[in-house]
Amino acid sequence: MCFRCANKEENTVEILKDMKSLRGGGVDTLSLLNKEVWIWGVGETANRYQKSIANLQKNGVNIQGYCDNNNEWWGKRYNGLLVISPEELGKRNDIVVLICSLQKRVIEEVGAQLTSVQKEWYAYDKAVYMLHRRELLQCYELLTDDLSKKTYQTMILERMQGGDKTGRPFHADDILYGNYCLGIAAFDKIDKDEIYIDCGAYVGDTIERYLFKKFGVCKRIIGFEPDEISFFALSERRSRLLKEWGMKDDKIQIYQMAVGAEKGNVKFSSSELDGRTGGLIGNEGKTVQMIALDDFMTEQYSQLKIDTIGSEMDILKGAQKSIKKWKPNIVVAMAYKADDVFEIPLFLYELVPEYKFAVRHHRNCMEMMLYAWIE
Repeated sequence: MCFRCANKEENTVEILKDMKSLRGGGVDTLSLLNKEVWIWGVGETANRYQKSIANLQKNGVNIQGYCDNNNEWWGKRYNGLLVISPEELGKRNDIVVLICSLQKRVIEEVGAQLTSVQKEWYAYDKAVYMLHRRELLQCYELLTDDLSKKTYQTMILERMQGGDKTGRPFHADDILYGNYCLGIAAFDKIDKDEIYIDCGAYVGDTIERYLFKKFGVCKRIIGFEPDEISFFALSERRSRLLKEWGMKDDKIQIYQMAVGAEKGNVKFSSSELDGRTGGLIGNEGKTVQMIALDDFMTEQYSQLKIDTIGSEMDILKGAQKSIKKWKPNIVVAMAYKADDVFEIPLFLYELVPEYKFAVRHHRNCMEMMLYAWIE
């Protein structure tokens, strides 16, 4: 029986050695459209990837369910689909398995397990990127500078192969770039009328850097953070910053809310990611209020930062009217779902074709930040 496996690095390197080699598109190198597909893994990555998995299903991929080594899940349902044991998976013929992990060790270990029973498998991100290589090429060609293109290419390759146990990429040190969220000249300009919005304000670290970078000059800062622990720290920092900069109370406004595609109430579960407190919008956790920026913002904002562990695309959809109208500078994370690296740039380009685009890698995790601005 002939089968392919995702740990054949030479194939992956060849694909991305020159982004123009991605021309051609289609799914001719994968068997996803004519076989049963199973997702391996029911952990946090699979939870964040639910919309990505739904997109595969919309594109005709026949996803049957999940498989995991954890016997506590066998026979149960995960996000509506059955979870089976590796033994049961081994009895099924003519299937493809997508390993839902960003850790190289996990991909290799599970891959070896699947190879031993002659099952065709891929790292989940690799499968998505091969399916959408036309879109990847479109995004690559939108980028304005060589560092952006090198960063984009490097980080896609890293995601396809997986990083270390904390999710850090192995080969991205030479593209690591300082000035998180303020690393592009257009974002560095000082404007007394600027309104800065921080979605995923966390503990206020980005707000503090923003103030120092702008010498405290702006009209207003608005921060959103739904996590209770992080919001408490954000409140403490806000009080200190107002005193240190001699600002009026309404200069920095913060809200313990989620931001998304529409207003309403959502479930938010706190978690720890890379040693930092954060959380995910999903089916479990505390109920928090969610707003859409198009409903919330009645005055023009000029700079928008989004880093929210997976809800970036929803936030942009809930802000599309104001983005089209006001064309703010935008910096947005493309880290938490495989599809983000092409869906987010193409969505913004469709909204505002005049946007210039750049990407930077700022931290030791599988993260790219997309910058969009008008010259």
